[in-house]
Amino acid sequence: MMIFEQRLAYLLTALNISAANFAERLKIQRSTLSHLLSGRNKPGFEFMERLLTEFPGVNLEWLISGNGTPLKNDQAANDAQNPPETQHAFFPAESGILRETEKEVHTRPERMILLYADGTFESFDYKA
Repeated sequence: MMIFEQRLAYLLTALNISAANFAERLKIQRSTLSHLLSGRNKPGFEFMERLLTEFPGVNLEWLISGNGTPLKNDQAANDAQNPPETQHAFFPAESGILRETEKEVHTRPERMILLYADGTFESFDYKA
């Protein structure tokens, strides 16, 4: 099972939003988000309240405990309010894995992150 910081990183990917943009939307310092993503700090009530206010489609039960799916429904990714040409909609599949529902996107990935059950991860950057 993923730990909180891994679930938070996964959520950013599912919402197709950068860490900087996410911090800006929640009106928190980038360093605060960095500390949450690194596991240095744990989230407080204010963070969770801002997250739910700004992204109502996020499943807080999943974020806190890992139970359920990251997004409440297939409209949750719309919370990011990206312009239509860059917007990606995700929904939880029956298997619990998120998949893209929009037309196939032909862009190269920037980074791939593998999350392991023991709490470790590996990050691979795209190299042209």
